[in-house]
Amino acid sequence: MGSSRANGPNVVLIVVDCLRNDHFLGEGNARIPFLERLRKKGTVFTQAISTASSTSPCLASILTGRYSFKHGIRNNGPHTLDKGVKTIAEAFREKGYYTIAEVTGPLGEGLGLDRGFDEYNFRDIRKHTYGRWGEELIGRIKEKGLKEPFFLLVHLWELHRMRFMAREFNKARYGKIAYERALSCLDSYLEKLLGCFDENTVVVLTADHGEKIPANKMQEYFNHLCFAFYAVLRVMGISKGYCRRESHGFDLSEELLRIPLLLKGEAFQKGGVIEQQVGQVDIAATLAELFGLNLGKGIDGRSLLPLVKGKKLQEWPVFVEATDLKIPRKGDWLEGVRTGRWKYVHAAQNPSIPEQLFDLKYDAKQSRNLAAERQDVLGAMREKLQALKGKRF
Repeated sequence: MGSSRANGPNVVLIVVDCLRNDHFLGEGNARIPFLERLRKKGTVFTQAISTASSTSPCLASILTGRYSFKHGIRNNGPHTLDKGVKTIAEAFREKGYYTIAEVTGPLGEGLGLDRGFDEYNFRDIRKHTYGRWGEELIGRIKEKGLKEPFFLLVHLWELHRMRFMAREFNKARYGKIAYERALSCLDSYLEKLLGCFDENTVVVLTADHGEKIPANKMQEYFNHLCFAFYAVLRVMGISKGYCRRESHGFDLSEELLRIPLLLKGEAFQKGGVIEQQVGQVDIAATLAELFGLNLGKGIDGRSLLPLVKGKKLQEWPVFVEATDLKIPRKGDWLEGVRTGRWKYVHAAQNPSIPEQLFDLKYDAKQSRNLAAERQDVLGAMREKLQALKGKRF
């Protein structure tokens, strides 16, 4: 615990599990009037890139500013945070902040992500925002039930499959598919939640990763059949596979890696839009500079405040990986590196899986592998990946 209380503003970090960047920016059929207004009150980074396509390594990177090969959490399985790695919660607590986490899904205390939190409240995924838990959280904030100043992490599960929504939002006018309707509903809750904080509160809104979703109701129906089919195969012991038509964790596609990132507070420009690629690991580094926090040596992220102030900042490549438990063989894990234009992907432990290289400027859907055609770029991207992993970048 810090020896004295700080006088700085409260800080709220909201991580919406599976929130896609394109839907946060208003694409799709969800009704999100609050998020549209919120974007105009802060700075939005349109090319923020997640470090993984599953939850636990992403949250670890958000809280530490480090990639998984440094913080130690590779997937939602039996991994723990490296003892030598410092979290943003520890740094805030050293500054005299009261630190609280409200988390769910795979983020149990066994991961070590509770390090630095005065309260680490883990809830069952069935305790969603539209029930008692959501009401109690808002009630506690309104009644000044949090010691100030505080650093509050809120991890929301409502967009994760299966999607949660209040009954009144489960209608076609709120979205063609369940994901869109769930987002419409979540928009209304976020308005109530963030309405509890004063204008001085620093707000960070982001996601762990994105989500693969169906294009229409018919695809959604077939996806349900696909999930049920594989579930039966697993129960019968015939296969360990999962349906890959929807969800996340299997690959490094753009819909999984591109996440929303909004920073709101006195230091951030209202209505600001920054299109340069930034990384999930930059969140902790930005808060560290803003509040004068010590995150220790070896962080991979860097502060985004220069970009917010209109200064130039050299683009850095971002390390990405797909290492979910749904990939049964470790040899099939994928890793790679992404720049503002190129993405390189390979299986580090399985050379039989072909390398992949995509030109995101002309092929955002990653439909054409250019590994054979652009050996020059392929070599350069390999070097960037090794530099990131070798701590030389």
